[in-house]
Amino acid sequence: MNMNDSSAQMASKLWALTGSLNAARDAHTATLLPDERVLVAGGFDGAPLAGSELYDPASGTWSTAGSLNIARSHHTATLLNDGRVLVVGGYGDVTHHLAVAELYDPVSGTWSFTDSLKVGRYEHSDTLLPDGKVLVTCPPRIGPVIMLD
Repeated sequence: MNMNDSSAQMASKLWALTGSLNAARDAHTATLLPDERVLVAGGFDGAPLAGSELYDPASGTWSTAGSLNIARSHHTATLLNDGRVLVVGGYGDVTHHLAVAELYDPVSGTWSFTDSLKVGRYEHSDTLLPDGKVLVTCPPRIGPVIMLD
């Protein structure tokens, strides 16, 4: 939907059903990739999930996208300038806050570890800065603000 559309044009555009995820999940991330596919990673379905899926809006279908090395929920995912996706922190289980970070490469379709945080994070926010660094902020009860190069 184009925000420059008139009210009448916007009102005429309707929600439509599309394909369903292969695995039910909540507390996951969804990241728009440069090629217009959407990467859905991790989440929770009774336990943290490691699986990821790709949505292709051209066909309305989902395909598997490999598995994170560490199952997680309540994490963040940030699209980096080079097209990879940085996944940070989250819950590894109900009491374990993850410091582990991973990268998804949409060209190779693979997940790999990258530098870990100093302290585990969950329910945090990540922001890609103009210099390519990622700022990780979280509620004061969880810990200080950090930056990942």
